[in-house]
Amino acid sequence: GLATPFDTPMIGIPCLDAAASLPPPSSCVLAATDARMGEVFYAWFDTQNHIRLSDYTVGKAVAITAPEGKTPTGGIGNAFALADKPPFDGQTDMPTAADYLKLARSGRYIATDAAHAELLYVRNKIALTAQEQAQQKAKP
Repeated sequence: GLATPFDTPMIGIPCLDAAASLPPPSSCVLAATDARMGEVFYAWFDTQNHIRLSDYTVGKAVAITAPEGKTPTGGIGNAFALADKPPFDGQTDMPTAADYLKLARSGRYIATDAAHAELLYVRNKIALTAQEQAQQKAKP
């Protein structure tokens, strides 16, 4: 039979992981992107050992704190171009398709059947859907 898009394995690479891979390897890198509504999407990484040091989080940039016992060694992402940027030094660079390809080839991210792929999606932490807004307005 003909191949379908669901016959192709997918390798999911979160955007913050890709951004964190851009600077030289470091022990405590903050990757942060603009999440709108005055908030940023961020996580801390040890890129020397390929470890995420924190959960993926959405919040105010000024409220970001370094992981306990760690000294920040840099930052990366478009959140560093915002007026209310994180309280750490960082570059505004963002990953390209070539950067994602390099990570996909690294073997650090698992391939999964496309039919079972799930997206890391933080919409529910950032904004309400129109249906959710209507439900909140309808509450007494």
